[in-house]
Amino acid sequence: SVSSKPVLLIGEPGTGKRTCARLLHEAGSRSSHLLQQLTCSGNETLVESNLFGHEVDAFTGARASLDGLLQTGDGGSLLLDDVEQLGAEAQIKMQSYLDLGRFRRLGAAAELSSDVRVIAATSSATLESLQRVLREDLFYQLTVLVVELPPLRDRPEDIEPLVQHFATQAIDEVAPRIERPKFLPAAMTALREHPWPGNVRQLRNTVERAVITSDGTSIGADQLQLSAVVDLV
Repeated sequence: SVSSKPVLLIGEPGTGKRTCARLLHEAGSRSSHLLQQLTCSGNETLVESNLFGHEVDAFTGARASLDGLLQTGDGGSLLLDDVEQLGAEAQIKMQSYLDLGRFRRLGAAAELSSDVRVIAATSSATLESLQRVLREDLFYQLTVLVVELPPLRDRPEDIEPLVQHFATQAIDEVAPRIERPKFLPAAMTALREHPWPGNVRQLRNTVERAVITSDGTSIGADQLQLSAVVDLV
């Protein structure tokens, strides 16, 4: 089924790849199971251990066995963040898992099986740049379904609904009985025209800060603390 096929999410940092992964998971038939996440950067042995699991003494410091995410997440989904940094050995094992649904814990002789949907995420600029760092067979496995998330600067029409959403979230978390402050036209214009190098994540932090520090019912452009806001009042 489509809900079992791997998905690749590609977009700049902060464009909402983790949010998209969660929506994909919750919208499919696996929503009652776990959505787990693993960042592929860092120590390659530890990444493999967290992914596939390991037996006692499989490597230095492995004093107890560990169930990997492919085992604990059976029936669910797994987000492989920064997949472009997955080590060469782990790439071979992951490609085999996607082919056969079977894997071997580090230091183990027997294979295990599980059914986990893999959602890979990358900040690589293009599919071509990702193809240069992944094994060819793994690359084609992961790109059955590709979702490209455009940067926030290319979709200014999304700014206002996102601002309202993040403002409501901030109020609900901090002071649910307080009325949500209104973003004045000058503030909304400044938000739409800002380049947002940090994308949706930066916008959320900006809105949350403005709401939390607001002492009134409205928020002006000067309260946004953007690095360069034109005086639009």
